[in-house]
Amino acid sequence: MVSSRISRYYGLPDVVDQDPRKPGRNVVSTALRVLPDVHGTFQHTIVDGDRLDQLAYLYYQQPGKWWRICDANPEFLSPLEMLGRGPLRTVRVPLAVPAGGQPGWAALAVSLAAEPGVERFRFVDDPRAGQDLAVVVTYNRFVVGESALRGLAGKAGFRAETPEVVGRAGKRITVPPDTAR
Repeated sequence: MVSSRISRYYGLPDVVDQDPRKPGRNVVSTALRVLPDVHGTFQHTIVDGDRLDQLAYLYYQQPGKWWRICDANPEFLSPLEMLGRGPLRTVRVPLAVPAGGQPGWAALAVSLAAEPGVERFRFVDDPRAGQDLAVVVTYNRFVVGESALRGLAGKAGFRAETPEVVGRAGKRITVPPDTAR
């Protein structure tokens, strides 16, 4: 049993199971922790450089209670995603069309859809809204890189500028009250 009172596993019983790979051997682990229903009304706006342990210290005076913030924001698959440091990255790639050329939107869409690691993308082309040509791509940075994305744009007839990271800075997360243990 976990003994630290600020641990998210505190109070959960130990579970003893048979090791399927080694008959006769028992394996002891902590019971599965079901995600609690956590609510909060206080919002924190993420800034570059935020760390969960520092946020927990700021709001709870306990850096080890970072998991309380994670519990209140279940839409993020991992704590790193919440702060924009996970494997998924979103970039805005400004595009230019050579003089006299036609935008190769269809070719770029086919290439991006077929590229391993590209999760989703959307095109931006609304001069009335003050937006230049661009493609916003969310990708797994451990599978594909920005240079490959720029290369795909080049093959479709665009000149791709330096990608701009669309990070979590400025996004809001919920910070629940400290009611746990």
